[in-house]
Amino acid sequence: MSKAIALKIVRLQRNFFWNGVTSEKLGCPRVKWSDIELPKELGGLGLGLKALADTFHKVKDGTWAHLLSIDIDTSKMRSIIEEGMIVKIGKGNSVWFWHDRWCEVGTLKRIFPRLYAISLQKDLLICQMGDWQEGSWAWNFIWRRNLYEWENDEVSRLKNHIEQLRPDKGMEDRVIWKHSSSLFYPTKSIGVKMFEDQAPILSKPIINLVWQKFIPPRAQLAVWLANLEKLKTGDFLVQKGIIDTQLAVCPFYSRDTESDSHILFTCSFSWRS
Repeated sequence: MSKAIALKIVRLQRNFFWNGVTSEKLGCPRVKWSDIELPKELGGLGLGLKALADTFHKVKDGTWAHLLSIDIDTSKMRSIIEEGMIVKIGKGNSVWFWHDRWCEVGTLKRIFPRLYAISLQKDLLICQMGDWQEGSWAWNFIWRRNLYEWENDEVSRLKNHIEQLRPDKGMEDRVIWKHSSSLFYPTKSIGVKMFEDQAPILSKPIINLVWQKFIPPRAQLAVWLANLEKLKTGDFLVQKGIIDTQLAVCPFYSRDTESDSHILFTCSFSWRS
């Protein structure tokens, strides 16, 4: 998905959310879009670009590249993906030895930059970095010159890193997401990681109350707005400069200003209804 298409989808979301239609005319924004983009677990609605990123959940066919192509918080998104994604080797016929992250600690060219610099096997797959000898895998490294003594120590350290990560002729290579108990990339996990440093805008009990399973969506949205004090009440319209203060009284109980708390808790007409 291109960035232009993603932004168009978000524009449609904004217009529909505030206007109830897909026109380009701006309605009356009540909540910051950055708050709306937050996942429901943090008090938001889970809309926007970051929610679109969660829809790319397949590992194959360049999905990780598509995910990054949305171009939102790109550096953070990339670091989350690179840190959370790890290759589980099988036959080793689709995993680059130096370039792919198949070790827990990171890519081997980053951990052993000196060995990578003098390797004659920079662009080989794992299955090309050794051979099977009497049913056991043996690594075979080729260097462009004789190694210094300290470089031999680096080779020993490299072998210790990959000693238990040998190819398996009976399995295919696959990508796993280490932040989940499942071996597969979960659609919600990356969104949670994107917002893990973000403080919730509603408390956990309120969030659980708003998103009760059998509450109609219209009522859920009204309760969500009420808890954020963003219902289109008289005092809200005064804050926006839409009406004067004297017009902000409750039309059914004119002694009080029409506010979220008044409508929900103190208005006698609301309670009779």
